[in-house]
Formats: sequence, structure tokens, C-alpha cells
Amino acid sequence: MNEVTELNDLNREDEAREDLKHEADRDYPKPFEGTLDINKVMAERDELDRLLIKMCDLVARTEETNDLLKQAKDSYEKLYEELRSRIMNFEHLLKMIGDKGEYKGCGAEIYWLKSRKGKPMPITIKGINHFADCPKADNFRK
Repeated sequence: MNEVTELNDLNREDEAREDLKHEADRDYPKPFEGTLDINKVMAERDELDRLLIKMCDLVARTEETNDLLKQAKDSYEKLYEELRSRIMNFEHLLKMIGDKGEYKGCGAEIYWLKSRKGKPMPITIKGINHFADCPKADNFRK
């Protein structure tokens, strides 16, 4: 058992020597050599400062844009809900005052209302005179 322990110790020592050899061969950064141009360093620092200021300005604009987008989205959602409510009210009104039917020319669902002159007028659920959006309107014109 002593021989096995000695062999393991020798192997560990060999591995440690190899590790040290590889460590010595590594390329480490060289220390600064030469002269330092302070004007160049200051100019680079000034340029970095300008870039940092631009970046901060872009971040602020992005936040401002995000705020504006959120306000626009909120306004859109409010307007959408109001419009949806009006459409539902209009559909309800159509169902109350109009006679539901099917337009014979194209098969569209319509509501018959009376025009100001008392003539029947086909209105779609969108609130549009069906004569304006009927795909076969030309067949019924005089």
C-alpha cells in the first residue's frame, strides 16, 4: 500500500510541475511601456463623456417615448371601449326600430328602416345604407 501512495504522490507532483510550466507559458498583459500622451487621453475621456451624455439623453427620450406610447394606448383602449359601446347601442336600436331581413340581391343581413321620404331603406348592422356597400348594387340601379 505504501508503494501505491508513493506513486500517487509522484503523479500529483508531476501534474503540479506541468501546471506551473503551463502557467509560466501564459501570455500576461505587458506592463505599460513608452510615454503617455496626456492630451490624447484627455481627448478620449472627453469623447467618452460626450457619448455617455448622448446615451443618457437617448435613455431619457426612450422613457419619454414609452410614457407617450402608454398614454396613446390608454386613450386608444378608452376610445375603443366607447366605440364598441356605441356600436352595441346602435345594433340594439336597429333591432328595436328596424325589421330584420335578408337582402335578396346578395343575401346580406340587413334591417329595413324608413327614409325621410317614407321609402324602405336597407341598413347594415354597421349602420351603412346597404346600397353603398352591396357587392351587387349595380344590378338594382335604375
